[in-house]
Amino acid sequence: MSENEKLDYETLKKACKEYENQEGRASFYDVALEIVNDHPLQASIILLAVWNINRFRFMASDSKNLVDLKKAITECKPLFERVKGKDFRGAKLPEIRDVVEKIYSKLSGVYGVEYTGASKVMHLLNRDLFVMWDRDTREKYGFDVADGDDYFNFLKLMQEKVKNIEWNDPNKTLAKAIDEYNQATITIPRMQERRIKKKSEVQPIPKSRNKYQKLEEYLRNSSKQIENLTYEDIERIIGTKLPSSAYKYRAWWSNSGQPHARTWSNVSWKVSSVNISKSVTFTKKF
Repeated sequence: MSENEKLDYETLKKACKEYENQEGRASFYDVALEIVNDHPLQASIILLAVWNINRFRFMASDSKNLVDLKKAITECKPLFERVKGKDFRGAKLPEIRDVVEKIYSKLSGVYGVEYTGASKVMHLLNRDLFVMWDRDTREKYGFDVADGDDYFNFLKLMQEKVKNIEWNDPNKTLAKAIDEYNQATITIPRMQERRIKKKSEVQPIPKSRNKYQKLEEYLRNSSKQIENLTYEDIERIIGTKLPSSAYKYRAWWSNSGQPHARTWSNVSWKVSSVNISKSVTFTKKF
């Protein structure tokens, strides 16, 4: 099925069944639901620890990150109230775009939560409206930046795909069913392919990210142990402007598996600190 092709009820139900048969961690979702009303932070941690494990390990390395997540959830509470009671299929998304992007930006800015984790926390706190995504889903649907604008447009695309479906499952929201469809048809098959395929130690940078290769070459040839580069320095090195997300979100500079981040990790450097929109400090790994 193409990215823009609409889903029908039977296809969606079939994918949900396949997800249930393949995903052995589904019970953790149910546990999170049981405690989310009284303990939103703890419920969020369950989802992040199970389905955002690659980033959660960084979050768990410093208790400050948990404090930041608790603060972000608290600050977003009034925003969640503004979209309370809205269901995914019937929501007029353009009318709540500002709320969606504000919540996403606040949560994705927490180290170790970031892009995938933000959508999971949002879904947990409003299961009728917010659809979860992950890196495989974003790549499949062409959302490379993963900022608030991308997430909003992802919701619009998903809403369009299910516009003709009358969902009546009392045990599963339509937003969750869409996630299970994406998991069953995109994420799980790709995970299985990665398990089978032997990956080289240094992954190639996709052509769409080749503009950052000059930064990789710069760091590879550096004799320093620490490189403190201004945004202007980096843009001069790569020969183009950095995306707006690099100016807004520390998460963009996280030492993740994202294509642009591999430009420094491939040559044994890491980002050790960020002065957002001003400078970035790279430290050579020993």
